Amino acid sequence: MGVPIASFDDFSSKLVQRREEAAIFGVLLFDSRPSQKVVKSSTEAQTEWLDDFARACGIYFFYPLQKRGKKFKNPSPDIARIFSIPTAKLPGILMFAPPNPDGTIRADYAVYIQLADADFSKPSVYEPIFDDLSQVVGEAKVPASSTQEMLAHVRDGVRRLKARKLRRKLVVSLKDGAEVLLVKIQWL
Repeated sequence: MGVPIASFDDFSSKLVQRREEAAIFGVLLFDSRPSQKVVKSSTEAQTEWLDDFARACGIYFFYPLQKRGKKFKNPSPDIARIFSIPTAKLPGILMFAPPNPDGTIRADYAVYIQLADADFSKPSVYEPIFDDLSQVVGEAKVPASSTQEMLAHVRDGVRRLKARKLRRKLVVSLKDGAEVLLVKIQWL
């Protein structure tokens, strides 16, 4: 249930149409900085896989996509502004609650996962990120009784993933020859 979006209005209308069909939604955010062209290219090349990711999570996952001959204005900066995410924190994945019945977005029910531009340079880098997120979302659905509780579980799961990623980086650097020096500190 990947949903390509071509503008903020397109995002808003598609979100309102689907608001009762999922407990949480996701959106890939990136802007037009030269350093983020790799994110745009990856998105364009992986639309089928993004749809598979969304279906595996049981969510609607929006992503900016310019289709040939169609008008396009990347909605990411507008979406980021609503959720108080500085554009300096892009790219990333935003998980959020369905909009209110009047169509307004509940910005307080959201989890943002900041990613690095380099995360999109190779499938071997970004696929595990999305796989981990899919697992976190799946695990969050089981014990949750509300959208807010589910997003809290996602937030906690993302925190665990970040800690694991840091541990992984340490292990990789140890394999690559970094030295560990244990120091005994004496307090006076």
